Amino acid sequence: MEPFLRLKKRTSYFRRRVPAGLRRAWGVSEISIRLGAVSRATALAIARRLAVKSDELFARDGVDVVLVREELRAVVGHTLGFLEDNDQNNRAIQASRAFASEIPIEEQIREDGDAAEMVLKSYDKGVYLYKEPFVRERLASCGLDPERDPVTYTRIGGALTLALALSLFRRVIAKAERHGLDDSDQLPLDRWRRQAAVLENQILPEPAVAQSVVMAPAPAATPEPTKAGDPAPATVPDAAETDMSAGPLFSVAFVASVKERISVGSLKPSAERDQLQVMKLWLEIIGNRPITAYGRDDINTFRDTLRRLPRIYRKSATEQAMSIPEIIAEREAKNPDYERIRDETVNKHLSGISAFFGHQKAVAGALPWDFAEFWTGASLKKRRSQNPRHTSKEARPAYSSDQIRQIFSAPLYLGRRSEHFYAQPGSVIVRDGLYWAPLIIALHGLRREEIAQVRVKHVKQVFAKTSESDPDETGTPVWCLELIDTELNMKTAQGFRIVPLHKWLLKTDFIDRWVLGRDPEAHLFPELNNDNAHGSYGVSLGKRFARVLDGLGIELTREDGSEASGAFHPLRHAVITNMNQRPGSIHVNSYIVGHLPENVSSEQIRYTKAVAAGIAKAVIDQIDLPVGIDNIIAAYEGARAAGNLIDVLA
Repeated sequence: MEPFLRLKKRTSYFRRRVPAGLRRAWGVSEISIRLGAVSRATALAIARRLAVKSDELFARDGVDVVLVREELRAVVGHTLGFLEDNDQNNRAIQASRAFASEIPIEEQIREDGDAAEMVLKSYDKGVYLYKEPFVRERLASCGLDPERDPVTYTRIGGALTLALALSLFRRVIAKAERHGLDDSDQLPLDRWRRQAAVLENQILPEPAVAQSVVMAPAPAATPEPTKAGDPAPATVPDAAETDMSAGPLFSVAFVASVKERISVGSLKPSAERDQLQVMKLWLEIIGNRPITAYGRDDINTFRDTLRRLPRIYRKSATEQAMSIPEIIAEREAKNPDYERIRDETVNKHLSGISAFFGHQKAVAGALPWDFAEFWTGASLKKRRSQNPRHTSKEARPAYSSDQIRQIFSAPLYLGRRSEHFYAQPGSVIVRDGLYWAPLIIALHGLRREEIAQVRVKHVKQVFAKTSESDPDETGTPVWCLELIDTELNMKTAQGFRIVPLHKWLLKTDFIDRWVLGRDPEAHLFPELNNDNAHGSYGVSLGKRFARVLDGLGIELTREDGSEASGAFHPLRHAVITNMNQRPGSIHVNSYIVGHLPENVSSEQIRYTKAVAAGIAKAVIDQIDLPVGIDNIIAAYEGARAAGNLIDVLA
C-alpha cells in the first residue's frame, strides 16, 4: 500500500508524521484521518490527494513566520492598553459622546455593555473586527515583524476582537462603580463581571493547531453572553499554564469541531447552540484540559453529575452565582426526591461529547489512531417506560374537535380588534404566517418548520398521476407543496416529499394572492426569518400561536395530568389521527406527513416509492375540520369589502 495509507481491519486510514520543526507549533505529531471501509482504489485516490495537501501545508508553515505565544501576548497587551488609554473602543460609542449629556447614566452604561456583548457575538460568528492592515500596524507598534501568513493575521484579529470586548466590559464596570451603580438591579453587572473574568483567561488564543488537513485552525472558544437560566460560564485556565504537547485544549478543539461539522453538513447549523451548551457543561463539571488528558473516569463523572442535576436550575439570582456541585448539594439537602433531568437529556449531552471525541480521532486526527475510545458505552440504557411511544407522560396529545373549532372560530380568523391585537374580537383581519400556518397544518399535517421556511417557488402545479408508473403529464394538474428542494431544512429524510393542497385551501384566494405574480425566490411568509439562536423560521410563529391559544384558554393535558408543550404539533397530530382512522394504506398516510411507517421492514421501505400525487390528493381532500372553510372565507371577504383586510406580502 502507499506509504501514508494504513489498513486496520476493514477500515482505511491516512496517516502522516508531522515534521519535527512543526510539531511544537501545531500541538500534534501525526495527522490521522479515517477514510472508512472503502475500496483500495478509492483509498489510494483520497490518500494521494491528502498527501499533496499535507505537503502544501508543511511547506507553508515551514517558510512562514509562526507567531509564538510571547509575541501574541505582547500584541494583545499593547493593543488592550491602546484601547483603554485612548478610550476609542468603537465608532458607535465615540459618535454617541455628543449626546451623552442627554442620556441617563444607566442608559449609557447599558449601551456600552450591549456593545461589548455584540462584539462577543460577532466573534462567535467568526466575524473579527480587526483585519490585516490594523494587525500589521499593531505588530509594528510592538517592534515585531509585520510580515505574517494569512492564518496568523486572522488569529491575531480574533484575539484583538476579544481584547476589544474585554476593554468595553472593564469600561462599563468601572463607570458603574464610579457612579455608585455597582449594586443596581437595572444593570447586569454580575454577568458582565463574569464575562470579563473569562475573557481575561481566554484573551490569548492557543497557537495555531493544524488539527487536520481539512480543518482550519480555530481561535479559543468565547463565552456566550449569559442569560437567566444559563449555566455560569466555565473559567478556562490560562493557556500558558497548560501543556500543549498533549494536544489542543478541549475548549479550542470543540468549537473548531462544531464549525467543521457544520461546514461539511454532518451537523445542522441549528444544533450549534446546543453543542456549545454541552461544551459549557463539560468545562464546568470536568474542566478544560488537552483532549488527550481525558479518560473513562471523566465521562463517568460527567454522566453521573448530569443525572443529579435538577430539571430546572439557575432561574434565581442565587443559583446563577452557584456552581453545579453547589446547586446539586443544596437541592439534595432540601429534598432528596427533587425532580432531575431526564435520562434522554443526559444521553443527548453524552452524545455531543462522544461525537466530538469521535470526530477528533476519526476525522481531525488530533487523537492518535490507537487512542482508547473511552467515550463509547457511556450512555444510559433506554427503558421501555422512558420511550415516548410507551408512556402517557411523554406523548403530546392532539387537539380535540372542540379545541380545533375554537381555534378557527377565534378573532384571528373571524375578525380581530386591530393589526396588533389578535385576541380581542373586531373587524380587522390580518393574513400573514400566523393566519395561514395553522390552517395549512390542520389540513395537511405539515410540521411547523416545514411550512415556515418554504418559498413561493415551492408551491407549484404537478400532474395528478394515480401511479408513479404513469407517463409524465398524465392526469389533471393540481397545486402542491413541492418539498423536495435540498435547500430546505427537513427533520428527516422522509420530510422531502410532494404534498397536494387541500380542496378547502384552494377554495380560498391563497394561490391568487400568495403565489401567482410573486417573486419565486421570495419566502411565502416574508415576515418570518431564521435570524435567531435556533436558526429556525418557525420560532416566532410558535410563540405567537401559543399566545393565541392562551387567549382562548386552550391547554393540552397528558393522561397523567401534566401540561403538554408545543402549539402546532397537536394540529399535526390531529391530522395523522384523522387519516389513520380511515381505511387506506399506511404507506400513503406516512408519506403525506413525512413519517417513516411503523412496523415495516427495511426491505418494504426500500421497495416503496414516492406516492403519486393523484393518490395523495384523494387522501388529503378527505381530511376535514370541525368548522367549515366558508365561514373563514366570508370573514375575510367582508373585511376586504370594508377596507379592513391586511395581507402581509412584503
